[in-house]
Amino acid sequence: MSKSYNVAVVGATGIVGQELLTILVKRGFPVRSLKLLASPRSAGKKIPFGEQDIEVEVLSHNSFEGCDLVFNAIPDETSKEYSPSAVKAGAIVMVSSIAAHTASNLSSAAYTAAKTGMVGFARHLAKEVGPSGIRVNTVAPGIIASERVAKKYESYSADERKALLARIPLGRIGRVEEVAAVIAFLASEEASYIHGALIDINGGLFMD
Repeated sequence: MSKSYNVAVVGATGIVGQELLTILVKRGFPVRSLKLLASPRSAGKKIPFGEQDIEVEVLSHNSFEGCDLVFNAIPDETSKEYSPSAVKAGAIVMVSSIAAHTASNLSSAAYTAAKTGMVGFARHLAKEVGPSGIRVNTVAPGIIASERVAKKYESYSADERKALLARIPLGRIGRVEEVAAVIAFLASEEASYIHGALIDINGGLFMD
């Protein structure tokens, strides 16, 4: 990756956003400048990035000026609201869910509907902005050991855990850093011809 990028991470204080920052540092992703964006309640927090501590800014429609890459790790409605403002960037990566493919035992009908809608929204956005050289892709994580899912998993009995893992061909729950690594790849030059794609990260739980 010879080029360096002006990067914005939306949802920087969340678990996926923070793991993404860790992956970018570990992989030596060429970041020229970095904006960490979140809701007003998180603004002002400082998050380490390499040897720096970067202050979180309030997300607004003007936040993406000068950005080359935008990572969206935020709730669906917020993502839909701000993605049109982010299309001036060279690449956008959005986070959906396996729930966009199939009903989830770990979430609600509203969650499933929102994640399905995000996939359609991202594909429509990709068609609109592709001619301008802006790439839009989406990742659909399966059962990932986020704080919410980990608590749910821990509440299961031994038999319930065994039954859940038996449904996953790789036999384990995914790690947050595995999702972050795919997000980082989709924004890189190595993924320069990947556009309008939905990338599943689910250990084989759903195979389309």
